[in-house]
Amino acid sequence: MQALPPLWDESEDNYQVKCGILQILKSLIQSTGETSLKYYSLMVPMLKVSVDPGSKLVSYLVEDAITLWIVLMENAPTFSEDLLQLIPALIEIIKDDLCIYTDTFIILKSYVIYDSEYVFQHYGQAIFELFVQYLLKMGDNRVLHMCKILDVLFQKNGTEFMAHGKQLLIDSGLFATFLDMLLNENGTSLTNCIEILGCFSRLAYANAGKFVQYVAIAGIPTDYKEQHPDLLAVAEDDAVGVVLDFWLGNFDSIKYPWQRKLNALGLTSLIRTGNDTVMQRLQKIMVIWSQVLDEIHKSGTGGAEGSYTKDETGYRWGFCCVNIEDEAREMCFEQTFAPQENARKSALFQKDLVHTICLRDYINAALEEARALSADHAKIVSTAFDPALIDMLSGVLK
Repeated sequence: MQALPPLWDESEDNYQVKCGILQILKSLIQSTGETSLKYYSLMVPMLKVSVDPGSKLVSYLVEDAITLWIVLMENAPTFSEDLLQLIPALIEIIKDDLCIYTDTFIILKSYVIYDSEYVFQHYGQAIFELFVQYLLKMGDNRVLHMCKILDVLFQKNGTEFMAHGKQLLIDSGLFATFLDMLLNENGTSLTNCIEILGCFSRLAYANAGKFVQYVAIAGIPTDYKEQHPDLLAVAEDDAVGVVLDFWLGNFDSIKYPWQRKLNALGLTSLIRTGNDTVMQRLQKIMVIWSQVLDEIHKSGTGGAEGSYTKDETGYRWGFCCVNIEDEAREMCFEQTFAPQENARKSALFQKDLVHTICLRDYINAALEEARALSADHAKIVSTAFDPALIDMLSGVLK
């Protein structure tokens, strides 16, 4: 290893030698695993030069450099300042479209899983602005990658994001872009809409009051207003109502059990605010509760549903939380070849609110909070329980 940096310098503009060195470094890391951390300080300078947009060799080196970067992230066992210093270069690569987006998003997701707080504090604004730039332009697969990165950020740092939301979520344009995508009837796939609703669920759970406020600030997209002038929520310029109507209207399209519970938790969080628009739709939210609680009740143990409730939190690492075959294959590969990355993902999943929060208890607490807001709120809650709903909920909601 000690011989490679001098050889790198001596090769100067010989990109074939440099590509060979990058490939050797990748193999070295894969073979040594977590013990390769001691070499990172030697590797990172070479990697940084290889992805520098200003370098005349970047077009020759970037492919091997990106592959090396992925392996570095997968095998890093602990905090590495050398790796974190590469984030600005990663952002520049995405900006300049120097390589396949999917690969750079894999690296960015690894950074978020690796140290989301550092990424959030130092590069949150830049990443959000970058995503806004591309979300409306990219194909479905790349948008899916971006949404999954945001999902991890919001899972790990949702409270912090909501505390600084005006700058990060509103000023960056992310919330407005999400609304544009959700309500673009022909431009956004249902899969990506569901991913966005999952992000909304995490933010609402982190701070429901702020979430309602930010949706209202973002407002209804102009195109949607022009296309649906007769909708009541549009006529009243009620962005929260428009979002809720879309959310509730598409809930049945949410396929995977863990996603259904996540969205149920997000919607339940909004009840805590006592917001008039939300309370007007309480009965529709209760129908969703009845569906998801019934699914949990019938699931027993095992599978994704088995990890739903507080009584069933014996979470086993597996593939129950993935929703696309490619991700399942990726996780299977990582269990064998990327144990450090896999361990971080496993810890992340185990701490997810989908596995740690009992939906039944959360619903009861939200209803009690809503009742306590005022006599009017208590009346809304009591009248929302029609006989049919009471029958559906009585077995699972106490």
